[in-house]
Amino acid sequence: MGAITTLYGLTQPYLPGVPTNLLLQSLRNAVRQFCQSTEVWREELPVISTTADEDEYLIEEAHSYDASIKRILGVTLDDAELLQTEYEFDPNGTFRLLTAPTEDDLELVVTVAFLPSLAADELPDWLLEKWGDAFAEGAKVLLKSVPGSEANPSPWFDRVGAQEAMRRLADLETRAKNELLTDRRHGPLAVTIPDYI
Repeated sequence: MGAITTLYGLTQPYLPGVPTNLLLQSLRNAVRQFCQSTEVWREELPVISTTADEDEYLIEEAHSYDASIKRILGVTLDDAELLQTEYEFDPNGTFRLLTAPTEDDLELVVTVAFLPSLAADELPDWLLEKWGDAFAEGAKVLLKSVPGSEANPSPWFDRVGAQEAMRRLADLETRAKNELLTDRRHGPLAVTIPDYI
C-alpha cells in the first residue's frame, strides 16, 4: 500500500500556497471520482470456501481496504462462471447465491470494483503507480477551479490551468475505460491472416 500523500510532488508545484490538508482532501476526492467513473480499481477477492446449503457470504470482510465494493464484476464457483441472475449483492457486503451450494469447500471467487472512502489515506501501490497522474490532474481541476472570494482570492485559482488539467484528466479517463473494455495494456497487436485468404 502507498500513501496518497506521495502524489504531493505531482500537485504542489502547480498549486502555490495550497494548504496540505486541502490538497489531501482534493486528492482523495479526485481518486474517488476517477474510480467511480472508470472502475479502474478492480481486484479478485480472496477465495471463499462454501458451506453446503449456505447461500449467504460476507464478502465486504474479505478485504482490508478503506474502500467499499462498488460493483460485482464477475463470479466463479469451482471455475464455472455465474450469470448475474444467479447471485445478489447488497451494500452491506452480503453476497447471496440464489441457489445454495449442495456441498462444502467449493471455491467461490468474486471479482469486484472498489470505491475508496473519502477518508482513505492509502491505496494499492499498483493503482497509485498506474493512475497517479490522473488523480493529480483531478485534484488540480478541483483546486484551480475555485476562485475564492473577492476579499480572500485563491492564490492557486487558474481558469486556464484548470481547463488544461481537465483535458488531460478526460484523456486519462478515456484511456482507462478503453483499457478495461479491450483488456489491452498498450501491448503490440498481433494479427494472423487465415490460410484460406
